[in-house]
Amino acid sequence: MQLSTMTRPSKLKLTMAPQRRFEAFDVAARITEAGDLLRRYQRVLFVSPHTTAGYLDRSLATRMHNRYDLLSQFFRAFRALFPEGAAYSHDKMDLRTELTDAQKVIEPRNGDSHLTFMGARMRNCVELPTNPASPVYFVDLDGTTEAFRRERKTTILGFDRERQVARVSLSVPVSKHPIDSINLADPRLGMLESVDDLLRRLGVEHARVDLIVDSAERNVGLTVNEYETLLIQNDLVDVLKDPLRFARIKGRIIHRALDHVSPLAVPVMLEIGRETVYGEASEQLLAAAEAELVKEAMQ
Repeated sequence: MQLSTMTRPSKLKLTMAPQRRFEAFDVAARITEAGDLLRRYQRVLFVSPHTTAGYLDRSLATRMHNRYDLLSQFFRAFRALFPEGAAYSHDKMDLRTELTDAQKVIEPRNGDSHLTFMGARMRNCVELPTNPASPVYFVDLDGTTEAFRRERKTTILGFDRERQVARVSLSVPVSKHPIDSINLADPRLGMLESVDDLLRRLGVEHARVDLIVDSAERNVGLTVNEYETLLIQNDLVDVLKDPLRFARIKGRIIHRALDHVSPLAVPVMLEIGRETVYGEASEQLLAAAEAELVKEAMQ
């Protein structure tokens, strides 16, 4: 997609210094403090280069009316499913052979943040109509660690209109495994190189590249995240097979042995740590978790 404006697009870069592990910054307010970009253009593109910090899907943010209190409730539900410090393969430094000993000391143990980013349908890029009065939250899931505080960056591009300049199809080879993950940035696929070459040939200065799964495909999803083998091939697969795996390990479910199934057991268990959740994907994930609870309760 090529972005074109009646005036040239304007780019603004913001830096944020989180004080807590979970923090949400109202980027719209900061843009207003920095200038009049939100008043000069009809649309804005918000971009995050991070894999544990970014923006909510537009539909989810709309359902929550861009309210901070509802956003906090939403992410508390995911922190119950993916608690900090659970037994994520990604966080087992003795298995991270790609890291040096020095890197292992400071590498964040943040498997929970990566899984929340994917499960909550967070985006590294969202496009919105300009509205100076409406908050736009940049959500950081892993702002501080025991070793350091992060510095987060986001880029904002103001423009008036866009047009599609090219559309291409790519076939992605998959294995015979029932659950598999493919790194689209793998040089062997050549996808990123092809996109870069296409943009150069078209002479596009500002563009948004949309990756879309073909409508004929089923049980397939896309996410922008770190392709760390243990995270993608172990932790993510574990969650897809058993949504409560890590919550259960952290003792989030209170268990009392009975000689029969109590008629109150299932509703009580479903209410433990329950939060109000907005958004179809998140509701589906929690529905799967509830189904797993019911299954356990009836065994």
